[in-house]
Amino acid sequence: MPATASLSESHHPEYRSDRRLPAGAIDCHMHIYGPPDRFGPPTLNGLCGRAHLADYLALRQQLGLARTVYVQPSHYAHDNSCMLAAMAADPAPARGVAVIGAARPDSDFAALHAAGVRGARFSFLFAGCLTLDELEPVAARIADFGWHAQIQLDGATLPDLETRLAALPVPLVIDHLGRIPLSGRIDTPAHKTLYRLLDRGGCWVKLSAPYHVSADPTGDCADCAPLARHLLAHYPDRLVWGTNWPHPNALDNPPDDRHLLGLLRDWCGDAATAHQVLVANPERLYGF
Repeated sequence: MPATASLSESHHPEYRSDRRLPAGAIDCHMHIYGPPDRFGPPTLNGLCGRAHLADYLALRQQLGLARTVYVQPSHYAHDNSCMLAAMAADPAPARGVAVIGAARPDSDFAALHAAGVRGARFSFLFAGCLTLDELEPVAARIADFGWHAQIQLDGATLPDLETRLAALPVPLVIDHLGRIPLSGRIDTPAHKTLYRLLDRGGCWVKLSAPYHVSADPTGDCADCAPLARHLLAHYPDRLVWGTNWPHPNALDNPPDDRHLLGLLRDWCGDAATAHQVLVANPERLYGF
């Protein structure tokens, strides 16, 4: 399927391309794949045949985005070579989030930093990323480089992890609105933990992939809007956004990328907030 096949203005006319994004808007969460004869084949439904850099750059242009933070796909595990090749070939300045273990020498971290990597990717939900057991050892290694720990987790576990997360010597970036299970409330113990982490000043949240927890059959993710708007009202300087293209965990029914961007614009409500989330915040977090 072509990378742009899910784009549809006819179904969502309110998300027309003339709703201009702020200049320099940044996609802070996406994944890149490459030809299997060059990078080794991830086995997930042919992603390595339809999610190349050219596909992504075409989508980025259509969405009106200007720069990208490449996030290492879990399917490549510790082999960051495909991501690094895409970053080097991107015509715009690029940043990356890598998977690298604590046992690697300083020279490996330094080389990744020179290539534009600014974070280490953890997932407590699936294999291929850094694990919970690696959290403190890797955080200690990346602290000297000024990187952050990017974490994807089941939001219901946040209260149990709060002490460990708060003690990290590096900034914390929590993926996908925290993936907190929906209950119709935004004051559950998990939400309160997220707010406390944000209140400390060393935590960021990505307003990305709301479909991972939404039960809204229309695709509007209306059940995620209360949390997104609460975060925008109270922590506007701690939020970034990403497409999550090519949606590797939603391949059977991928969301419309333009629709997701439109949801963010609606949540933000005004151009100044959109500029903060899409430009100012990621420039500060990733050092563009």
